Amino acid sequence: MFYRLCAFCAALSLTLFSAALAAENTGQNPVVAGDRISINSQPLGEERDLIVSLPKSYQTSPDTRYPVLYTLDGETHFSLVSGMVDWLSQSAGEIPEMIIVAIPNTATSRGRDLTAAKMPNGAGGGAALFREFISSEVIPYIDRTYRTQPFRVLSGHSLAGLFVLDTMMTEPDLFGAYIAVSPYLIANQSDEGLLARAGRYFENTERLPVTLELSLGDDEGNLRPHYDKLVSVIEASAPQGLEWQSKIIAGHSHMSAPGAAIYEALRQIFSDLALAGDSAVFQNGVTAVKAYYEDLSERKYGYKLSAEKSVNTLAAVTQQRGDIKGAIEILKINAADYPDSWQAFANLSGMLAADRQLEQARDAAVRAQKLAGEQNHPAAEFLKMRVQQLEAALSASPSQ
Repeated sequence: MFYRLCAFCAALSLTLFSAALAAENTGQNPVVAGDRISINSQPLGEERDLIVSLPKSYQTSPDTRYPVLYTLDGETHFSLVSGMVDWLSQSAGEIPEMIIVAIPNTATSRGRDLTAAKMPNGAGGGAALFREFISSEVIPYIDRTYRTQPFRVLSGHSLAGLFVLDTMMTEPDLFGAYIAVSPYLIANQSDEGLLARAGRYFENTERLPVTLELSLGDDEGNLRPHYDKLVSVIEASAPQGLEWQSKIIAGHSHMSAPGAAIYEALRQIFSDLALAGDSAVFQNGVTAVKAYYEDLSERKYGYKLSAEKSVNTLAAVTQQRGDIKGAIEILKINAADYPDSWQAFANLSGMLAADRQLEQARDAAVRAQKLAGEQNHPAAEFLKMRVQQLEAALSASPSQ
């Protein structure tokens, strides 16, 4: 959790509210959050729907681009995943805001699309075409229509978890992170089944720079032996660059596992974005913090990450150690690095005010108010009040 820099900043963070969701008008019919979009798929030879949810800041931050979370079984998982992402990105502040794309099944497509090999009953085997639909039609459409970042997450449960693993082994560069909940490894136990293929794949793959979140409910006895075999294979032959974890979800069955599993998986995937107050990186100052995010940007996410929040945390830690002058210098660097961030100037204003540098605090608050107003952010009204408070304090202080 990020440290509160000052009483004003704490009050501000509690009272601000987010703007309503809105879709970007692309010149055609606007697509609003949660609406269905139809794609006439050539690989599948049928019309398929998507459900899209946009971040709350999408309209108020027109220059911001967002990672994308793709969830399978979209007719049931859309509301589950969109609620989690909203909570974790807004209330908890633990993950970035994301565009969510849910891919629903048709009445007859689930078994066909989500399995790579034919099952004993002759069903299935359409995963390659379904993946082509996603890679050649869905992802390009989303990237054309919305402001996306190159980091994508694929999430699936049961047979969809099987598809997630199959996609990671077949076309790993398609997504940066994979969430496989209760993968239905018993769907096909032949030499062409996923478990057998996984053994060959991990033994012969030297590098796999993706994140994999595996999970299973502890009340899934029929799946546990196959799941344990998969975990053992990965433990024995994990390729270089693979960041992965396996988690047994206590107290959950096959159908109750997704909520807890996906929630924890999202937290884990993005856990490296926030440095804790006692992080070793902080020991080496601002330069080390900025270098950490530059490395993370290149190594994992594929786009430039902001160090702003962690630099704020470093300033708070520095203040708590009794060095308020040092904290102010850190926040000045942050404001210089992020000249369009009203938050950077608001934090600087609060720290300056705490050091009784009221004139400089007023000037920083004026800058923060101007930026928030230009960005149509509701913080502008609170910052206006802050400016007035600082001006009143200046008038009452003959030394200023």
